[in-house]
Amino acid sequence: MRAAKWLSIAVLSLGISQAQFAHGYSAPATAYITLDTGAGDSAFQSVIYVQNVATGETASYPFPPHAPPLLVYIPESGVYVFYARLIEAMDDYYFGSTGRLPQGPSPGKGLLAVKVDTGKEYRILINDRSVELPEKGKPVSVSWYQ
Repeated sequence: MRAAKWLSIAVLSLGISQAQFAHGYSAPATAYITLDTGAGDSAFQSVIYVQNVATGETASYPFPPHAPPLLVYIPESGVYVFYARLIEAMDDYYFGSTGRLPQGPSPGKGLLAVKVDTGKEYRILINDRSVELPEKGKPVSVSWYQ
């Protein structure tokens, strides 16, 4: 019952009718995104970005200090990178999701690109300051790997 209630809420919040599900509509992918700026969470107001590697389509989400993971719905399957910029100094303080373990060294390969399929769930950790970020709205041309 609880899962059905959640699905109903998600369907209503996305403006999707039950008839669309019957006609081949796929539920969006769900991503839980955590930003760790060094102490296990984010102490600063940030903006989190989800960017399609091939098309460059970019969605942005405000992220308050000390917040729990951000819940994001990704409507289309594709390969995506995840990154964040701090509001106070967007060009100076930024972080990317690289596959770096908490408090571990950077893998040094660039951004971790995640193959996202609709209807599935993903957990993303953004915590690496050593990575170059892509230009919003353009196909990703900085170093990335899957």
